Amino acid sequence: MILTWPKIKLNMKWFIKCLKQYADFNGRASRQEYWMFILFQIIFYFPALGLDLMFGTFNSSVGIGVISFAYSLTILIPTLAVAIRRIHDIGKSGWIYFYLYGIPMILYFILIGVFIGMFGTDLLLMGDDIDPNQIDPSIFSPSMGIIGILFLLDIIYLLVGGIWLLIFLIRKGDIGDNDYGPDPQ
Repeated sequence: MILTWPKIKLNMKWFIKCLKQYADFNGRASRQEYWMFILFQIIFYFPALGLDLMFGTFNSSVGIGVISFAYSLTILIPTLAVAIRRIHDIGKSGWIYFYLYGIPMILYFILIGVFIGMFGTDLLLMGDDIDPNQIDPSIFSPSMGIIGILFLLDIIYLLVGGIWLLIFLIRKGDIGDNDYGPDPQ
């Protein structure tokens, strides 16, 4: 199906609505509002990534550039707000988003910090150029095994929570009013 300009303008209203409600965590958001916001968020990310590649600000070892990172930070709060309003639409508390996605992400970054503390940033940024002779064998200790297990558990928690959250975001909202406000339809 080819989208015509009026159709794009019609769907773009959801993206603009979410930006206007950038820090509004109260109320409800319909499926269409949420998914149109996500669609346009992805569409706008690619030009930011292209600008990073064009200006040479893309860092391949990290996997993101300065412009695309700035765009991601700018859109972070509106994304959280519309996701929480979407969860409200199915009658669930917005804290579910934090439990299913926030906690594992926080743990992930803590574990990355511990990993960097143990190995230093050089090992992380070497990529395919790692020479086994450069790695000090004394850094491998029982604590490294514990960190590995915690990483694995955190990734499993993140995947299961992400799937569960996706199911919530796909579900049809409550018909009529619920505890979080009137039906957005």
